[in-house]
Amino acid sequence: MRCRARRKAKARITVTIKIDNKEVTNYLYTAREADALLVQWNSDDPVSSKEVDRNNAVFALQHNRNPYIDHPEWVNSIWGPFASIASNAQPATVWVDNGARVHGITGSCTLTLLEMTGRVVAVRDVREDCDLGTALAPGAYLLRWNMDNGSGVVRFTR
Repeated sequence: MRCRARRKAKARITVTIKIDNKEVTNYLYTAREADALLVQWNSDDPVSSKEVDRNNAVFALQHNRNPYIDHPEWVNSIWGPFASIASNAQPATVWVDNGARVHGITGSCTLTLLEMTGRVVAVRDVREDCDLGTALAPGAYLLRWNMDNGSGVVRFTR
């Protein structure tokens, strides 16, 4: 069985299931439904040794890895229902606007900016709201923040 998810435009995702190269089912989901479905699939279908072997082979050639194979628990942290919520189970107090400006910093704070692959882009110690920089390439990022009153991870796009 082969499953494939593909984004169509911005609001819909088509999921096609094939068995023996013959299309069996074709579903159309909104982005929110598809995110929930893919998180559920991650839970129902744990990483196999074949996927680990493929991830290692890709790394040997390209020097990059699929972080969700190495850390399947990250799926819920990033895409699950509690994504962008502080680790102390309170609503996130730090957020990033469309201009890559960080808001909600109170007191001493360590910010760690990561690409979605898990590669650290920057680490900064700040005491107030700040810009992440205009040189930040377009894409999806994670911002891990740690203050005296809590910590969390915020997902954002640039």
